[in-house]
Amino acid sequence: MKLHIGSADYLGISETRAVPGFAHGFHVRFRNGSELGDIVAEGSRSGRFHWIYPRYSLGRLAPQETRSISEDRLLTGGGYYREPDFYRHVLEGASQNGNIDPSMSYDIGAELNAVAVTLLFSKQGRYRSAPAPERLEALKEWYDRHLAIYVEAHRPEEPGAGAPVFIRGLSFVILSLDCMIRAFGSEPYGALLSSCVALLLRLEWAVEGGRGETVFSVPQPPELDCHCAALLALARAAVHGDPGNRISQAIHRALRGTLILLASAEQYGHPGLSLESLWIRSRTGIPPQDGGFWVYKLGVALRAFNAIRQVHAAGLLPLDGMILAYMNELAEVARRGLFAALRREGNAMEVLTSARSGETNSETQPWAALGLVPAVEWELYGRPPDTDLQLSMPSEPAAPSNMSASSGRFDRAAPPLQVEWQCTESTLERLAARIAASWAELGETKPHWSVLSRDEYLPSRIASTEDQFFASGHVDRDWLVATLARAGRKPGDFTTVLEYGCGLGRVTNHLAECFTRVIARDISRAHLAHAQARSANAGLTNIDYGLAMPPDFGMAEPFDLWFSVIVLQHNPPPIMAAILRRALKSLVPRGLAVFQIPTYARRYRFEIDSYLESAPTRGAFEMHCLPQSAVFAIAHEADCRIREVIEDSSIGDPDWVSNVIVLEK
Repeated sequence: MKLHIGSADYLGISETRAVPGFAHGFHVRFRNGSELGDIVAEGSRSGRFHWIYPRYSLGRLAPQETRSISEDRLLTGGGYYREPDFYRHVLEGASQNGNIDPSMSYDIGAELNAVAVTLLFSKQGRYRSAPAPERLEALKEWYDRHLAIYVEAHRPEEPGAGAPVFIRGLSFVILSLDCMIRAFGSEPYGALLSSCVALLLRLEWAVEGGRGETVFSVPQPPELDCHCAALLALARAAVHGDPGNRISQAIHRALRGTLILLASAEQYGHPGLSLESLWIRSRTGIPPQDGGFWVYKLGVALRAFNAIRQVHAAGLLPLDGMILAYMNELAEVARRGLFAALRREGNAMEVLTSARSGETNSETQPWAALGLVPAVEWELYGRPPDTDLQLSMPSEPAAPSNMSASSGRFDRAAPPLQVEWQCTESTLERLAARIAASWAELGETKPHWSVLSRDEYLPSRIASTEDQFFASGHVDRDWLVATLARAGRKPGDFTTVLEYGCGLGRVTNHLAECFTRVIARDISRAHLAHAQARSANAGLTNIDYGLAMPPDFGMAEPFDLWFSVIVLQHNPPPIMAAILRRALKSLVPRGLAVFQIPTYARRYRFEIDSYLESAPTRGAFEMHCLPQSAVFAIAHEADCRIREVIEDSSIGDPDWVSNVIVLEK
């Protein structure tokens, strides 16, 4: 087919279905354009060509006569091909003096942001030697011109109208607009920021088969760096307003969509490597699609987490404590992954492209540096007081943990606890009856708050927070799966998991997505009724709910995985010991028990008679602990070996020590 007939001075061809910045373009400047006859394209399908060539009309040539034609050709990777005159000028400049505009990059957002940061910091006097005024004027003209090209190409104010979007590029355009508003005011940058944020929020996708968690992605598989860049951009944009809490809610969902998993690095050329890192995926039940193998992605993640933390601390980004705690876990995993790729030579330090690489590059270093030392955000919001840099390489890697470290400091000279944890069966029944009565009342009056004791889960507020409450269960499910991975196991290795203290099913339904069969037990009939109804509405048929009371505490049949979190602590020590004994007795050989339990508390003591003589606590739950020595003695009785003991922050009181313990029978 003929693309053009007659004379021409320029031809531009580009990939129209690719994201601008990633599309290829081919440009020709015809120096003999007046003699051009036509331009022909040949291919098997319309719009997809194998050959494109010009044909010239040179007239009849005499014997031995020669004629010549001349063309300038340029192949580009990335750019805004809706602006043909732009590339015509680029081609002319390249042929004359090599002056090629540097904006033709897939990462135009990063370039716009670099210029905007320079303009802002210059205007605020943050440079020891500021650029000359004429240089700053030229930079602002450059910024405005290329921002206009970007907006014209993507048309963020018109859903579905613009070119495909590179999420990381869009995110950094938003960062640049934040800087320009700070430097020059809201006109015209405020409206552009709002429209670009709206475009970014349209690229948030629910994880298929999930429980409300999301990823930021284009139709292709999600990329961790793009996902985290979106988190960074939204946090910075929230400073300028968040009507309806759309930004904070999106950040909450997207943080939940960021997983801590031990997964294969096969897609990065290392099929034998299992990598514990941050991962994302677009639907449940499939291997994660991208993770933190390449260190620059972890750098973006750390910078995003820092920005979220600082904007939240400024009161501009409402997020609950649970998601912030989970974000801290994400940050710790990302930091460990980044530190694994550090290489030191004397006083110098460089970051390799991955922990398995022998080299670095110009992209990895700045991403990693701004993750470890988020200098831009520190300049914008102030440096937090607890950010003394400690980048020295440890002599041995820290023990991996998927739970936050305890905020307390255990006194190694602390005295032993005075705790009675063994009793007769009749006494055990009296203790259980007292606890059952307390939880029956809580199940009727404050069921959600009794599971997670936060004000937003009180009856007066639960109508607006119930979805958030149940969605939070994936955090416990995910760290259980990660814990199994550290033990060399995976959910498919287990036939039946028993969750002890299922409550309202906050974690149970998430477990049912990963395990073939779930036995869920709780001491409160009211909680069980809520949980059964919730699971039925979700169409889950692989959960068996039942009451947990002596003598077997609802554990009459064998199982190969026992799981309990923030449950045992609400029972007196003799009840805790009896529950553990029964659980380990019912655990099949090679089965695992994974449970959280407080094992020490300053000034705590427990005497059975005094406890039974005291008045029951009304409208609140009790807190107890069982010494590690008792836990280990019970494990020894059941022929279980200790696989892991990790200190965690489930209680949040510096006077208490809580552990996650893994036992194998």
